[in-house]
Amino acid sequence: MREVAKARYRIMAFVFDWLIVYFFCALIMFFPIINLIKDAGNATMTETISLMLCIIVFSLSCFIFIVFYFVIIPVILKGQTIGKKLFRIRVVKQNGSDVDYLTMFVREIIGMVLIDFASFGITVIIRLICLSIKNNRLTYQDVLSSTLIVDVN
Repeated sequence: MREVAKARYRIMAFVFDWLIVYFFCALIMFFPIINLIKDAGNATMTETISLMLCIIVFSLSCFIFIVFYFVIIPVILKGQTIGKKLFRIRVVKQNGSDVDYLTMFVREIIGMVLIDFASFGITVIIRLICLSIKNNRLTYQDVLSSTLIVDVN
């Protein structure tokens, strides 16, 4: 079995991956939000509803990108995102086999995005504490999805 990845590499890969996601989402959300702010005082009800619907569509686009980036890409790239590839780590099932779509969906979308969102980010702090003090370096999302982050040799 490969060695469990060091906490610092996991954290740096996490930050790098989320910078990519934030950049993409900011890029597609920029113009609708600017238009909403610019026209807030003198927009008709129809224009305001139209802009709000645009923001909803763009928000869904961001969510689809998040699913693509954190679920589909890691399955295709054998457990790696761009950040994990850069820091030479990958996600595997606890038995050492490659991850599948369901495992990555549970790990990243349910275990990270939804739980972090529902807890207002408190679980991010819990994840960092788990990485820092536990010898096995497992976080709640690792336990939830029966996965490990290991070094790539």
